[in-house]
Amino acid sequence: MELLEIISQSGIVGAGGAGFPTHVKLGVKTEWLVVNGAECEPLIHCDKYLMRTRANDIVKTLLEMAEIIEAKNIVIGLKKAYLIEIEALNKAIGSHPISLCLMDSFYPAGDEQVLIYEATGDRVPIGKLPKDIGVTVSNVSTICDIADAIKGNNLTTRVLSIVGEVETPLILEVPIGISVLECIKEAKATLSRFSVILGGPMMGKIYSFEQLSKLPVTKTVNSIIVLPEGHYLEHRQNIKLEHMINQTNSACIQCRECTELCPRFLIGHPLHPHRVMRNIAMGTIETDPVFEESLLCCECGVCDYVCPMHLSPRRVNQMVKRALAGKKSVKGELRGVVRNRPFRKLSTTRLSYMIDVHKYKHQEPQEFRCIESKKVIIPLKQHIGKESSAIVSLNDLVKLGDLIAQVDPQALGANIHASISGKVIHIDQHAITIEKV
Repeated sequence: MELLEIISQSGIVGAGGAGFPTHVKLGVKTEWLVVNGAECEPLIHCDKYLMRTRANDIVKTLLEMAEIIEAKNIVIGLKKAYLIEIEALNKAIGSHPISLCLMDSFYPAGDEQVLIYEATGDRVPIGKLPKDIGVTVSNVSTICDIADAIKGNNLTTRVLSIVGEVETPLILEVPIGISVLECIKEAKATLSRFSVILGGPMMGKIYSFEQLSKLPVTKTVNSIIVLPEGHYLEHRQNIKLEHMINQTNSACIQCRECTELCPRFLIGHPLHPHRVMRNIAMGTIETDPVFEESLLCCECGVCDYVCPMHLSPRRVNQMVKRALAGKKSVKGELRGVVRNRPFRKLSTTRLSYMIDVHKYKHQEPQEFRCIESKKVIIPLKQHIGKESSAIVSLNDLVKLGDLIAQVDPQALGANIHASISGKVIHIDQHAITIEKV
């Protein structure tokens, strides 16, 4: 079986982002294969762990991937501060044609457009994709999933880090579909009630304590951050959009901070969040050309936390993007990279203070645990594209790694496999529940 087919059968998706099916991404020939090991958000540690412990697997798999897409250049992007990881990768690379792109500790170093510029010196034109300039980007966790698939293991587990209000910060390998609360129990929360971020503190989603009981780990969850209830980040997320728009109309002082520190603006994208904020009070989204700039926003949130008036250009851009979905295409031309860009990069240390998570910065997990579960709730939509369809029935007995849901081979999507052996006890339009017997 060829590697692309192995990846497709195994159900591998982009583990560091929105979950784009990997077999589709690797179906295009490109000159560059760029690996995202930057883990640019504060408090995420899983990719660092994988680079330390699976460097040989990463190197071997990259060489096989490069052969498929005919890439002549292989680059792993990671931070200069990752000294142990750099040493492990260099040892595994040896004389192989793989280079490291060592970046400063800034946010968002892992943004696809920013990473491509840092690693290749090239930029993706407006309205184009990385493949259009001969670049394929993949995440460290995804590379390790491919390595496992080559060994005959379908994607059934997820490696993630758990930090915050816990007694023992951990790196966990867990079955997909395990309850988030089970993971937190393993690390022992220090509070009786808490909120949780799945993903990073900037782009992850915050869940209240009441939402956690049935919240599962999916293929794209790389981090669990446990925070006190009512944390600053939760408060920011819970501000109603209508209230934020009213605040924007009355309080935006057009200082340009949101624009001057926007990572996409700094590499030449014609994106000016301050203009969008100005026009939201008087423009019509569907007809005012200024709002088309919002389509270039990567929603990293830098603009939110540099705004002196505590407004949210990110949420305004999100609203505009939803309003323009399917009606407008991304337009414009790249301008020159801002000359003093190196001095405008937002350091992750500074960011951690700005968003009030600096007290957890010392929590570098040193302990790895592989945990099991008696029951998993496996979502049918863990990826970009079409939702998978169940191919098992109620009361069916399944084994670890069995195919339980799939998509039409011609559709964009990914297979899903049983993450534990047991009985199918519930199926609905959103998930399959399996319980050990």
